[in-house]
Amino acid sequence: MKTTLTRSTAHWLICSASIICCTTSRLSADEPLTQEAISKNVAKVVERIRSFGPVEPENDNQMDIYLLDVDTGKIEVAFDDPSLELGTPFWSHDGLRILFDATPGRKWNRTQFAMLDASEDDAKVTMHGFGNCPTISPDGKQVSYRLNHDALPDVEPGVWVMDLDGAEMHPLGIIGYPRWSPDGDAILISRNGGPTSLCLQPHNDPVITLLNLRNCGCSFESNPYWVGDENTIVATIEGVDPGAEIGVGETCIALIDISQPEACRIKRILWKQGDGLDVRILSPLFSPTSGKCVFSGRTEDGYQLFLLDDKQEGPPQAIKLCGPVSYLDELTMSPDGRYVLFCSNLEFRELLKQQSE
Repeated sequence: MKTTLTRSTAHWLICSASIICCTTSRLSADEPLTQEAISKNVAKVVERIRSFGPVEPENDNQMDIYLLDVDTGKIEVAFDDPSLELGTPFWSHDGLRILFDATPGRKWNRTQFAMLDASEDDAKVTMHGFGNCPTISPDGKQVSYRLNHDALPDVEPGVWVMDLDGAEMHPLGIIGYPRWSPDGDAILISRNGGPTSLCLQPHNDPVITLLNLRNCGCSFESNPYWVGDENTIVATIEGVDPGAEIGVGETCIALIDISQPEACRIKRILWKQGDGLDVRILSPLFSPTSGKCVFSGRTEDGYQLFLLDDKQEGPPQAIKLCGPVSYLDELTMSPDGRYVLFCSNLEFRELLKQQSE
């Protein structure tokens, strides 16, 4: 078994008093971590991941989480379990923690969220309760997640916020895919079904603000990802109105300024779909530290990881041995931009064999 999934109770109750949130490798909340400290935290997590051992797959539906070193191109199994389908990883802003969800036998109301906290040398992956798409606050004290229908009796589905010590939990009154802001003040929630709707909600406030890009003549088309600060996200957008900053029907990867949620603006277009490469863009990530953008793209051959680098001219390049496969998505990036976690199925194991040859 690649990871030790330790369940805190026999029934996987939403309670997690065992997690230690204050660690010696973190600074106080009002003293931000340096980039050097964040990179050291990331390296510690990766070292712990590599201390686990992969297992032989046992079922055709197995979904695993893989680790890509963006600098070297090396790919490894990060988390796997033959009895579970793993998905939607999230790398904490301090670099010390990775969260993801785990589903037994495609029973979506039984999905749990798990965490690897590398603040201790012998850290294990521990389950923390029902829910998926987990994201942790920058101070490491709270987690937000999506609770599926019928996960708990008499508990409404949707996005919830929970203290890691189990003291409090409350719903945000919306169904979607949450991502905590770098400053910890708000949660970005994406809702799919047609063009993606993005909502910004203070985690302790019932007021929900819908992010509006129509003033630029565009709509959001992908789940967003925070970029560096609480005012910038990267997302796939599409031109929908005549006079838009991009043509009607054109799709691109862009950095978006959301400091004024009701009137978001395009800060920078990273790449327009079809410019030297015909691929459908999914889950773009961007690191302001490295200037690199990684995204999953879908072609007629399947899903493939691509790299767009500020230091190189031309269209995005397919990352070697990162596709094509029938599924590859749900990306997250380490806060220093060095690594990417993504989800894929058993087909990807065959690509790993080619890497070792």
